[in-house]
Amino acid sequence: MLREPLAIPLREARAPLVLALDIGTSGLRVFLFDSRGRPVAGCIAHADRPVRTAADGEVTVDADERVRAACLTIDAVLARAGRRASEIAAVAASTFWHSLVGVDAGGRPTTRVLTWADTRARGAAAALRRELDPIDTHARTGCVLHASYLPAKLHVPCTKIDQVQKYVGGFRGQPTLSVLGGERWKKQKEAVSESVRGLASELLRVRAAREH
Repeated sequence: MLREPLAIPLREARAPLVLALDIGTSGLRVFLFDSRGRPVAGCIAHADRPVRTAADGEVTVDADERVRAACLTIDAVLARAGRRASEIAAVAASTFWHSLVGVDAGGRPTTRVLTWADTRARGAAAALRRELDPIDTHARTGCVLHASYLPAKLHVPCTKIDQVQKYVGGFRGQPTLSVLGGERWKKQKEAVSESVRGLASELLRVRAAREH
């Protein structure tokens, strides 16, 4: 467990509580906060693991290992929270700043997590800067043509277009497209948010029940 100077005793924490996950390149942290935003002492856990690096610029993380570590760390915090785990009303998460991982049709990882620090796409970034105006691209998209960002990591030159295959998922039929910021888009966004909140609540309920 980590020590936090501003943390308060669990008995002083005011409900509802919030479980916060910080999953990043440098490590994994799970916190419990009360309704006033104060971290709860003893309910802060971490699981650090060095990234894999190589001379070619690789800086990657094992996706499956991080999922397992996240579950174990959440369990540790919930165990320390005891009966008060049932007072958790929300889950907040921050994960891997513009990193990338390949998945199959079942959502299982097919690659390691390519972190923002992975520079193997530097050649693609240079090629994109030659093809596109970096300043104009940044002004239009907010994205920098740099090895850390997705355009370079996902860039496929025409000479390798044969390596791109059509993705076939479980969905059948034509997807419905909506205008960004339109009414349909807003409703879909709200529906997804509600679904995520429901899933998070169910996961917390199941894990809290295991402690009793």
